[in-house]
Amino acid sequence: MGGRQEPEGDTLGILEFSTSPGLLGVIDRVLKRVPVGLAVARLADDLGGKALALIHGDLPDVQEAIELAPTCLPEGAVLLQAAIVSRLDENLRTVLGEGTRFATCRNWRPEGGEAVPEEED
Repeated sequence: MGGRQEPEGDTLGILEFSTSPGLLGVIDRVLKRVPVGLAVARLADDLGGKALALIHGDLPDVQEAIELAPTCLPEGAVLLQAAIVSRLDENLRTVLGEGTRFATCRNWRPEGGEAVPEEED
């Protein structure tokens, strides 16, 4: 329904799959076996048919989930990428809370970030 859950814990796991059914099959199995949460599941829209999931939790649990994912692939599905972001930064947590689509993200500058002067015409 387009909702998302605020990432909890200190770690974010990112999983990219070749198909939406592949993502759903893996995430179903992983969430039943490992104490991680699902922050976002993006299914095909604006992803060229691919699918993306963001999972969250404590570092050992997210690592286990990432390692488990390739062993749970349904037939025909491919895990394209997997990554772990440990010690999730509050700025990144804020950006993810606003959405994972470029079109809906505002121009956001983190507190203390350097600004590049705009060129004059």
